[in-house]
Amino acid sequence: MNKKIVVISMITLLALGFALGNSMTSTSIDDSVSAVYHTSVCKQVIRANGEVEDLGCNHNLLPMSGRALLQQILGGINTAATSALNMTIANCTGGGATQPNVTDTKLCGKGSSAMEYNTGQCGMGPVVATYYNFTGNVAGLPGWNITNTFTSTCNDVIVNATALYNTTTQLFAENTFTTVTLQNGDQLNVTWGIWVTGS
Repeated sequence: MNKKIVVISMITLLALGFALGNSMTSTSIDDSVSAVYHTSVCKQVIRANGEVEDLGCNHNLLPMSGRALLQQILGGINTAATSALNMTIANCTGGGATQPNVTDTKLCGKGSSAMEYNTGQCGMGPVVATYYNFTGNVAGLPGWNITNTFTSTCNDVIVNATALYNTTTQLFAENTFTTVTLQNGDQLNVTWGIWVTGS
């Protein structure tokens, strides 16, 4: 009789252990759920004579410095410097320039001859862009737009890249596009659309 009690007790303990093990597994964190960052950077040239040239939309590169900025925003660190609304335009075909890379800290590597236009330089200098929330993009998800229209004040201004920085000039994201030459009075509209989904 004692042997039967011991055997039954062992079976009970094993069953209990199995049930607890399954219970613990079912309450563990599901690491398959993640946030996905999406962008669409659209560019359009409006010539001085009213002619419109659509340069299309494509994704941007989010370099390590931009990922660090997201970490600071989500962690509430350095919140006074996290606004990434400073938009720049560049000619990244000059000597010393590189294609966008995840290790960039400046637009297109900003080599010695890469031209990221300075304040007041032919109307292409850095600006604080307009920011607004929106809904109804892909799948109707909420997101935000950052947009600006640059007006060239010179002839033969070559442009093919844009970037967003925060207020302390930390690079958030960069984007390249088909090279276009602007003349005096031509405009370049750049609109960044950014949204995040869960998967």
